Amino acid sequence: MTNQSDIKGSDTTVTISAGINITAGLFLAAAAIGALVWLVPHNTLPSGAEHDIQPRFFPSLAAWVVLVLSATLVGINCRRRSEVHTGLKGSTILLELAVWAVVGMVTMFALTKTGFLFVAPILICGGMMFARYRNWWAIGPLSILLPLLIDQAAWVFFTVDLP
Repeated sequence: MTNQSDIKGSDTTVTISAGINITAGLFLAAAAIGALVWLVPHNTLPSGAEHDIQPRFFPSLAAWVVLVLSATLVGINCRRRSEVHTGLKGSTILLELAVWAVVGMVTMFALTKTGFLFVAPILICGGMMFARYRNWWAIGPLSILLPLLIDQAAWVFFTVDLP
């Protein structure tokens, strides 16, 4: 007899094995290790002043968080080996993971070419639509005001001018 956990999804519930979660966790762990080993060290410059926060601190912190969470996902699913009920098929979950990986890579390259204030509103609007959030009165202001707020906060608190 296997333990089963019920995760609320859409109206249809599809049973998938823990293998999908393990695959997704390993993929995310590989991406985080790639970011820690190659992406962050090769795309950040050393700090200008002695007591400043290193520019690689926050990207490295984010990569470490992804690595720890993906290792937790793999560990829990390896230990439990139960079936999980979701509203999505396993191939849909992997497709969404692949789409977000591509979105992340395109975002990285677009940030270097066009800048944060151009890319962030598109990314926020696209992410909200992809998550099926269709309240345009929230999408519009969030897509415009949040990047402006982040840009100003980065300058005021860290004296960093975003690209």
